[in-house]
Amino acid sequence: MPEAQVSDEVTLYYEEKGDGYPLLLIHGQLSDLTSWRYQVDSFAEHYRVITVDLKGFGKSTKPRKEYRVHSHADDLKELLQLLNISQTHVCGLSMGGMVAEVLVLKYPQLVKGLVLADSAAMIADYAVSDRLSLMADRDMNWFADWGTKKILRLASDEAKNQVREMIRRVDKADYRLAILSTAGFNIANELKKINKPTLIIQGEKDETVPMWHAEQLRSWIPNAKFIIMKGASHMTPVDNPSEFNKLVLDFLAEVDTSS
Repeated sequence: MPEAQVSDEVTLYYEEKGDGYPLLLIHGQLSDLTSWRYQVDSFAEHYRVITVDLKGFGKSTKPRKEYRVHSHADDLKELLQLLNISQTHVCGLSMGGMVAEVLVLKYPQLVKGLVLADSAAMIADYAVSDRLSLMADRDMNWFADWGTKKILRLASDEAKNQVREMIRRVDKADYRLAILSTAGFNIANELKKINKPTLIIQGEKDETVPMWHAEQLRSWIPNAKFIIMKGASHMTPVDNPSEFNKLVLDFLAEVDTSS
């Protein structure tokens, strides 16, 4: 089982497939690396694809104390170093996009091309408190059903069932810490420093990240390319994999050619 000890307290589970230039995929909350099941084979035809369980999820270390989103970027920097990867394309979904933003800002030399899917640059205090209140008297089975309906609109029944089971695997205590990790997250004023080719993909029907914030994200990142996936909700890689995969591969091909 491929694992990497990235600090004294954290070991990350990761998987690799394909050859060529590296492409790191970062999942969101209530997820693990299996959220990229519809991307790995397609991307691996062109890239060395690395998927990873962030700490608190999947088969990686489950902290028993609070941490912050920024710490994921440090973990991933160490993982890339252990894999002898000096630079990579990065694609982050939702919270994974937030991690990707921190990674490119803190370690710009590590990132060549950046893809942000259904992501954000800030989390309002009320969003954290509302989610904590929501989970107070509910179990993960409820979140699995609620979340699947909220983040998917176009996906097949098979895909919805897979996402539902993925959410059910998340421990409630781990989810609580993941929610708390986003408290106070606001890097909007720093995004102007990003000088890497960036693609922002936004689901037209996303109820988690509103369109107005996606538009803000585009305005904050210099020269960012912005594409709306019609009819899709918050989990665009699963809602419409064929369109999502083409958008990402076309973009990365442009980045590779221009460089």
